[in-house]
Amino acid sequence: MYAIQGYLSYSLTYFYAICYGPRHAVNLQGRIMRLNHPSHTGSILIGLMIIAGLAACTGSTGAPVIGPQTGNVTEYALNSDPSTPSRPLGVAVGPDRNIWFTEFAADGIGVLNLSTLAVTHYPLPSAGSNPTHLAMGPDGRLWFTETGPMDPDPTDTGPNNLGQITSAGEISEIQLPVDDSDPTGITLGPDGNIWFTEAATGDVRRSTAEGSISDPIGTTTANSMPGAIMTGPDANLWFTESSSGIIGQTALSGTLTEFPLPDSGSSPTEITIGNDGNLWFSESQSSKIGRITTLGAITEFNTPTGSSVPEGMTLGPDCNVWFTETNANLIGRIDPAGNITEFTIPSANSQPVGITVGPDGNLWFAESGANQIAKLVPPAGSRTDCATVALPPVAKCQNAKVNTDPGSCTAATVSIDNGSFDPQSLAFSETVTPNGPYNLGTTSTTLVARRSPTIAAACTAEVEVDDSEAPKLTCPGAVVEECTSPAGAVTTLTPSATDNCPNLGIAQCAGSGGTFALGTTSVNCSVTDGSHNTSTCVTSVTVKDTTPPVISSLSASPAALWPPDHKMVPVTVSVAVTDTCDASVSSRCKIVSVSSNQRCDRNALKITGPLTVLLEADRDDGAARGYTIQVQCADASGNTATGSVTVSVPHDQGRGDDHDQGRYHDDHQRGFSRH
Repeated sequence: MYAIQGYLSYSLTYFYAICYGPRHAVNLQGRIMRLNHPSHTGSILIGLMIIAGLAACTGSTGAPVIGPQTGNVTEYALNSDPSTPSRPLGVAVGPDRNIWFTEFAADGIGVLNLSTLAVTHYPLPSAGSNPTHLAMGPDGRLWFTETGPMDPDPTDTGPNNLGQITSAGEISEIQLPVDDSDPTGITLGPDGNIWFTEAATGDVRRSTAEGSISDPIGTTTANSMPGAIMTGPDANLWFTESSSGIIGQTALSGTLTEFPLPDSGSSPTEITIGNDGNLWFSESQSSKIGRITTLGAITEFNTPTGSSVPEGMTLGPDCNVWFTETNANLIGRIDPAGNITEFTIPSANSQPVGITVGPDGNLWFAESGANQIAKLVPPAGSRTDCATVALPPVAKCQNAKVNTDPGSCTAATVSIDNGSFDPQSLAFSETVTPNGPYNLGTTSTTLVARRSPTIAAACTAEVEVDDSEAPKLTCPGAVVEECTSPAGAVTTLTPSATDNCPNLGIAQCAGSGGTFALGTTSVNCSVTDGSHNTSTCVTSVTVKDTTPPVISSLSASPAALWPPDHKMVPVTVSVAVTDTCDASVSSRCKIVSVSSNQRCDRNALKITGPLTVLLEADRDDGAARGYTIQVQCADASGNTATGSVTVSVPHDQGRGDDHDQGRYHDDHQRGFSRH
């Protein structure tokens, strides 16, 4: 019931202040004002609070006990100006092992240095934040709740944050997803995350060290106003429901169990673990101390002083449970059997609230009304078995970026630990969930540094697994093709490829399926995987031409020389030739030899050009003469074809048909040459 904003009527506020002290009056004002807002059903709660207040003022029905003992208490003033009270509420041991506290009225966090006894104040960034509870977090920082402003306007919600502060006083805030939810209790859960209650919404939520807030977990009874929360000995979260008179339990999975108290108006407020393995809690309106087993069995004990309004709870250095009595201005102690001893405080109406064990083995508590932090030394001869203050481990994570293991699409070994440690050098274990191997891409992981089933710290990080391994590419062997056209030959090349990860692209060779020109072409092949890794290799395509040209016809002009007047007659040979691979083969035809069937003078024939020759128009007296002209055509690759044509010198014009007058002979096709 810490710090809920608003105003109630003056008479009811005054009545409540008399019974429970100014702090509770302020809290009641705000809660009733908020619940009277059209968005809340406040009339029932107002009635319950009035009835509960009247019942509380009637006092306790417990058996008579010895009066309060004088407490060995030392008080430390927080400021010298009474007009600017800080109103300390929650107290906790910080990472520097000093006493830290929330300053509700001053919107700040304070620290009392145990070595110098100097007090330092750290104002919060958000005005009207009204911090209430604080606890060590998983990251070596103190976390605290900011309930919001005490403002008469119920529509002015103000800050609604979780806060963090380092031992150097560096502050950051995390805005909660629901406006005006009134975050109240806060604790480090058994999973290493921060758990907190929201009094206005009746919800329990969880935050990672990085500030990721969960959906509501274990929504409680309507208008239950959950308050303090802590990790129980069963590794569940236990919390008080002030308005409904219930002790709640939620598993990490969110499964909720509620245990109603005998008196629904008892207003359970704070809770702690006893050395007996049970949960102990304060009942502020019924002035009782309650005990609940992890199975839900409840026992209640009246405080010796009636209307004491017990609040803060802690396991003391002597292994008993200690608590503050806000209205009675006392510090109480209860042993496992339920025997209560009370200790006086020097300052009148100091309104003790939060309490904890300090690293010096003493009890430290906040005096909200006196604006002081006080120390109580347990009576001489007290046990000290539970005096050790064990801070949680500090989990430190960092994002990790690694490559896949060779030949695999996963990474088996990845570390996200960034120097997790235990502030007291105590042994702890580490687990990472999920554990490797990690798939390609990004995986959100959680590191938990655990010292016991209930003491742990967690942090989260991203594991990015990249694939930098190039595919394995095998090029086809060198290819030799026969040309099929003057352009070359159509050739298909098929490389093969494998990769460590799926989504391998198609292995391709440049120009595959197209026409490769005559000669040898170097061909680049490549393949790219889904992570843009590329492999290349080189092969070659050789297009050769081993097919000779085809001479389809030869003709000579003139084909017959007449008259045989011994003159030299120019003769031109025409060639019809084709080649599969050489369109210009005809330009490479030439006369390679000229022969005669008769003896003749060497000057009787003379090659004058590629396809021209001078032939003597002459013959022997007894027969016609025939000149055989042999022509060779060569393609660009050097393949040749030869043919011959005959030019005759007839015996006479009437017997010209007896000779091969201009007839074409394809010697290549016939398989011989005529000379």
